[in-house]
Amino acid sequence: MAPFRRCVARALVFVAVFVTPARSADEIHWTIIGPSAVSFDWRGSETTIRYGITTSYGQTATAALATPAPISSPGPFYEARLTGLSANTLYHYSIGTGPDHTFRTPPPKGSSGFSIGAEGDIGDVGTYSGVGGVQSLFAGASPAFVLMVGDLTYGNAHGQAVVDAHFNDVMGWSQDAAYMPAWGNHEWDAPSADDLRNYKGRFDLPNAQTSPGSPAVSCCGEDWSWFDYGNVRFIAYPEPWTSSSWSDWRTKAGTLMDQAQADPAIQFIVTYGHRPAYSSGHHPGDNTLKGYLDALGDSHNKYVLNVNGHSHNYERTTPQHGVVHITAGIGGASLEQDGSCLWLTCAQPSWSAFRAMHLGAVMFTFSNTEIRGQFVCGPAGAGTNDVNCTSGSVVDAFSIPAPNPPSNLVTDPTTVFTEPNVPMPAYLTPTVDPTFRTNIIRIANNTGASTAPVTGTWGNDSRHKYQKIQPWNSDGTLITIENRGSGGGPSPIFLDGNTYLPFSNGCSGNPLYDYRWHPTRAHPNELINVNSSGNELQWWDVRNCVKTRSWTLPIVSNYGIGSGEGNPSNDGRFVAVASATQMVIVDMDPQPPFAAYPNKRIGPIRDVTDCGLVDCSIDWVGISASGKYAVVSYNGDYPRVFDIDPQTLALTPHVYPVGTPECAGNNPANGHIFGVGHADVAMNPFDGNEDVIIGQRRGFCPSSVNGVTMGGVVMVRLRDGFVTTLTDPSNEAAPHHISTRAYDRPGWVYVSHYPAPGSRFDDEVIAVKMDGSKSVERLAHQHSNWSGCYRCETHPVPSRDGRRVIFASNWATFCGTGCGSLTDYKDYVIDTGLPPVLSDLTPPASVRDLRTR
Repeated sequence: MAPFRRCVARALVFVAVFVTPARSADEIHWTIIGPSAVSFDWRGSETTIRYGITTSYGQTATAALATPAPISSPGPFYEARLTGLSANTLYHYSIGTGPDHTFRTPPPKGSSGFSIGAEGDIGDVGTYSGVGGVQSLFAGASPAFVLMVGDLTYGNAHGQAVVDAHFNDVMGWSQDAAYMPAWGNHEWDAPSADDLRNYKGRFDLPNAQTSPGSPAVSCCGEDWSWFDYGNVRFIAYPEPWTSSSWSDWRTKAGTLMDQAQADPAIQFIVTYGHRPAYSSGHHPGDNTLKGYLDALGDSHNKYVLNVNGHSHNYERTTPQHGVVHITAGIGGASLEQDGSCLWLTCAQPSWSAFRAMHLGAVMFTFSNTEIRGQFVCGPAGAGTNDVNCTSGSVVDAFSIPAPNPPSNLVTDPTTVFTEPNVPMPAYLTPTVDPTFRTNIIRIANNTGASTAPVTGTWGNDSRHKYQKIQPWNSDGTLITIENRGSGGGPSPIFLDGNTYLPFSNGCSGNPLYDYRWHPTRAHPNELINVNSSGNELQWWDVRNCVKTRSWTLPIVSNYGIGSGEGNPSNDGRFVAVASATQMVIVDMDPQPPFAAYPNKRIGPIRDVTDCGLVDCSIDWVGISASGKYAVVSYNGDYPRVFDIDPQTLALTPHVYPVGTPECAGNNPANGHIFGVGHADVAMNPFDGNEDVIIGQRRGFCPSSVNGVTMGGVVMVRLRDGFVTTLTDPSNEAAPHHISTRAYDRPGWVYVSHYPAPGSRFDDEVIAVKMDGSKSVERLAHQHSNWSGCYRCETHPVPSRDGRRVIFASNWATFCGTGCGSLTDYKDYVIDTGLPPVLSDLTPPASVRDLRTR
């Protein structure tokens, strides 16, 4: 990808396009129509195009009048196909006597290392002043092509002259990079003002397809298209001319994806079109389209990216059924804002990873291992922007990995491994696990050693808190672990999130007692904390050493957040706090129609001793990942689900029907569900992001449910109590602790297992897929003797992206002559070697995100 810092300088060159005197050919653009063919379109009297590998050209093609004829002006409009070209070759060309420009043919199938752009909802400079600045960004980046995802000109709103203006305004890049369009509603839904002849007549699309119900005035053909470029299959989708347009596309796209799945040269599948399947902007996601794209994602693991427009904003989702959705409606038209918070949905949905109201360019670079994406800051749009940024700077950056894991990651769930003797790894020295080929790094130094460059001493108990508590902050730059015992301190200590070196010994007089990192990227430096007195909930900024929010609790908490095992909802908004007998819900970030913080929104106190059990003592409480439910787990692992009233935050037992799977004769109508131990909550992306709880099947629970034999790791859907086994019970070591803290790798749960020589997963840390396929990734042996030593238990927790897993160990088993002490337990990190999964980069300091209001 070309450096974007050059964009501003090149913008001065680009602007000259808008003031160049009229010539015999204008509105020049070209499309890729095959591996050795391109097609040029222009307006004017010239009828020939010269081309060749030098400026001497040497070859000539004669253009034909465009069909159908565009209606925006008298033209004439011409189109010329150039065929028989050499692959991956830079050609020079000139239309008539016009200036020299270049185009490049597609690279060989299966190759990578190219960049493309994407934009939608564009218009022309005369109507929308930001159009020129955005097109300058593409001109400066030199992409291979730009996906133009609909609402290209707004001719139906502003007159036919703007159609011609648009195609001149983009010539700063469209003469040298291919213009690859999909149609939007503004191209066809007001036929008395504009229609698709203006657009179908200007393009020769690759593998053009016809959709049922295509508008009669432009029927038929070129309703959508597809093409291969390098290691990617790009598939456009049409506008919903009728109710059958998308269903017809779904069938045909499925066949194209089937072919791509079977083709080893295709690494990625990308779809693009105008309307969104997921959007919290002015135009919400279309449920019909969502259903089709979700289903295609479930059945094709190479399908990882969808690009759309329609909502005039930028938004990126977490993977939804394996697919990241990018709304790129930021090409120049006025931003579409709703209400005081600018968004249709003020509370950022859990599936929305990043969103911003600002014009700009979206760029993608494709390699063999990942797609790297960037949203590049452009000019300010009309109205209020929710980010302030410098033109050309990167507002959002992310990575989407190739779908197939590296070959060295063990994914066979059937093999029984013998745990090898491995000496305790030295501090910060990677050691290769001889069985699973992952790297193991000890991140806590020897007891008594200095914590330099931070003032302090390493203790014998230097490890993270618990398997349900994420040690990494939301942008991955910090890790917090405890450092205590045998003179250890400070505790907690903050480590660099990547090098693992001590970074900070915290703030003087900090109030941290029971704390969790805020899960959203808007608050990377803040810990959600309940003080040691149990009467105050607060947000604490660990870099600036300030309390940013505070609530006086109506009950005295029994050890912090959720009795020490709870978490906030995934959006960082809701949290549950409990005493020995009572519970309340706190809305830490009220959204309209509720007044924003510092308004305090705390629900009524709910006594939870009406559980119907012999012992209603609380073990832990928690909020479901979506914030819709609360869970109370009573001593003995008897989980009970409560509905949270969205208006009052009142708690009511969730009523399950008779026959809902349960374990101890408890009443499902009182909220009781199948018993799971050491459990954590998540949303299941393979089931419409339903709230679930996942844990070890308790011994007193049925060994089969509805005729299905249960494995050790069991998932229960909170809406209806439906039970799914995630592991195969045959010769399976018993699972111990479960963690779902890989926020950015939805669909995977991380599990430690008891030692059980001769069994599958003996003393292992593994990742288990939540789709019920029993797919696993086997990561490391634990080497910890934790008999009678709670803090020696490993409690593995994945990093947010799942590439790394932290676990504790005294390294006192299967250690040969290099064993650790039974009473000396340290933290280790498993590095899987997986490519980044939606690895968000910290936005530059110039970016101010008003989602934090």
